[in-house]
Amino acid sequence: MGQLGVAPLRAAGKAEVYELPVFRKTAGRQRLVLVAGARENRLASTNALVDLDDAGSPAAMQAMYAAILGALVRQLRPPAIELDPGDFSGGLPAKLASGEFQRLAEWGVPGGRLRLGLPLRLDRQVRIEVHSTWRLLSQFDPRCGLEEIR
Repeated sequence: MGQLGVAPLRAAGKAEVYELPVFRKTAGRQRLVLVAGARENRLASTNALVDLDDAGSPAAMQAMYAAILGALVRQLRPPAIELDPGDFSGGLPAKLASGEFQRLAEWGVPGGRLRLGLPLRLDRQVRIEVHSTWRLLSQFDPRCGLEEIR
């Protein structure tokens, strides 16, 4: 790791965290997280995290999610799986916990899967996460976030 030409902001276990824009037309704090695999020089996953804390209104959160989904659809194709019950109105942490709100899109890509979503997190933080991994992910598990990265 360390191939980006910038030093990681911090390391968290097997993960290196870089503060940099992954989605150029999306506001908000963004981080690229590279998670090392079991074998040397292999990545287990590549992840983009977009905080929604500064998004403000539910409409702004929805627009950020739609912009990232649109960018991925333009690059790839429509997702093979898409779940979108509920709306972006207030109380998202509680809605995620109850299952009343879900956002998940998933693509099969060469070498694995790419997933976009708003995962249910133990710390109740609401953020957009994009994961690219070779591991099989449970498509209906809302707890698919990177818990170790705060």
